[in-house]
Amino acid sequence: MSFSIRWAMPVDSKGQVRLINRKIYILPTQSGIIYGITCAVMLLGSLNYSSNIGLAFASLFGGVALISMVHTWQNLLDLRIEVNDAAPVFAGQAATFKVRLSELRSITRAALAVTIEDTPKLFAANTNFSGVVDLPASSDTIVEVMPTPTTRGRYHLGTLRIYSTFPLGLFYAWAYIETIATTIVYPNPTDSQRWQPSIHFAPALQGGNRGVGVEDFVGLRPYRIGDSLKQLDWKALARGRGPITRQFGGDRQEEVWLDWQAVGDGSTEERLSKLCRLVLDAASMDLSYGLRLPNGSLAPASGDAHKHQCLEQLALFPKDIE
Repeated sequence: MSFSIRWAMPVDSKGQVRLINRKIYILPTQSGIIYGITCAVMLLGSLNYSSNIGLAFASLFGGVALISMVHTWQNLLDLRIEVNDAAPVFAGQAATFKVRLSELRSITRAALAVTIEDTPKLFAANTNFSGVVDLPASSDTIVEVMPTPTTRGRYHLGTLRIYSTFPLGLFYAWAYIETIATTIVYPNPTDSQRWQPSIHFAPALQGGNRGVGVEDFVGLRPYRIGDSLKQLDWKALARGRGPITRQFGGDRQEEVWLDWQAVGDGSTEERLSKLCRLVLDAASMDLSYGLRLPNGSLAPASGDAHKHQCLEQLALFPKDIE
């Protein structure tokens, strides 16, 4: 990693960087080396036997190689690269970082690729061209980089490598980009088949609307696994609209507390996984729930924003707290 960081171009506060000539590196590929040896043998043989046509072909092939080298290097010159944060994921899921490539010189760029590997594939016999994109003049495109974090917390994308072997595959040009892009990695929720979670209701708070009840009809929403069959809109299902659940409002609000001490014994990671499962279950039931952890708590609320806030607290929970 020290090799790539030392040679990498850092992005600015907006996550952008423009490739300059001093930060673009180029070396021959395996095909390029074989091509160069062939040209050298042809040149020596032509000089030894005084073959003018041999000298002409050796000069022609050598000129093609030099022109190819210049085009490979210019294929990266003055590209603008922008990398932003990715959406949160659970541990073991692929995080999708979107890398924007922008063309600034009004020329067509071809066979560009981006990877998170920091070791260049020098002298590669067959360069991996999966995910290669072409960039028309004065345009931009998106390339997705998808690492798979395996542990919870804040994941830093780190160093990217953009490279190309266009046009003939004789030379390999690359540049390093030191990004500041991150994502939040939530704990992996415990499998319900291994551990049966239970949600305990706190005493009801008089007044207000619980939002989920059995009294006043308040609207419809798509069916979710676990919904009661009594709340299905069978008429809508018969019309071909798919499974839809009828929502009813209650006359009081109930709070749910998801407590660190209530999930049983286990390691820190096991407890966080259980709490993660409880947060997802409580959110799917449209409950008003709070979260208690040894380092603080979140007041009861509902909605996607509150769910992600709770999951972020679990993801960033200190590893040295039991």
